[in-house]
Amino acid sequence: WRSLSEILNQPVTKKNFRKVLTTVIEEDEQKAKPIPDKSIDHELQVLGIRLPDTESFYGREQELQELSRLVQKYSGIILVGVQGIGKKSLVSKFIQSEPLIFSTVIWKPLHHQPSVDQLEAEILALLGQETANQPLISILQKEKYLLVLDGLDALIKRQGSLRILDPGYASLIRRIVEETNSKIIVTSREPIEQLTPLFLRGDVATYTLRGLTAEEAALLFDERFEGNVEKICQSVGGNPWILKG
Repeated sequence: WRSLSEILNQPVTKKNFRKVLTTVIEEDEQKAKPIPDKSIDHELQVLGIRLPDTESFYGREQELQELSRLVQKYSGIILVGVQGIGKKSLVSKFIQSEPLIFSTVIWKPLHHQPSVDQLEAEILALLGQETANQPLISILQKEKYLLVLDGLDALIKRQGSLRILDPGYASLIRRIVEETNSKIIVTSREPIEQLTPLFLRGDVATYTLRGLTAEEAALLFDERFEGNVEKICQSVGGNPWILKG
């Protein structure tokens, strides 16, 4: 018992042996537990919507790499493509697969055509800042968010032969890319001419999403399908929404 007491650096007798041994084992187990790294221990928070499903996401490796490169290099990205080409799926896959430096993603669909003031109020509500009496730009300056505005083309109005975006939206996007550390991805069915000055200054990039290749499209079909996948793919421009339908 004397030798055991010296090893454990505490009195050990026949009566307290079990208790001492249990205590020593528990202390060793506690010491062995890794200390969590708070700098990387965070879960990406997505506000606004549930991320679009990417279960049927096929191919697009090149596009994912290009989108990742653009997000790293530019403050804003305008992702252009026809309906069903996979803009939302690409952005969703990017968010889920990239080791993002953003703690929060704010995804706002624009199909209900909100005014700029309404959009800002909705985003502030998502962030729990609706009573903070601070403008959205001030909030976005404090942390690094990723803001996704989905379907900006819904806000384009026709004036004669021109198609005009609400100047308030152009101003909001400009201020986000110029005055905050946050980044913004905008999806649209068509290019946004009012954002051309931001392209020229190098703050924003536009990326047009192509259709699937025949090889990528083949993954959407059952292996028993006997039709000409390449011909079908070409006839619909590689549109995955039509191919899956």
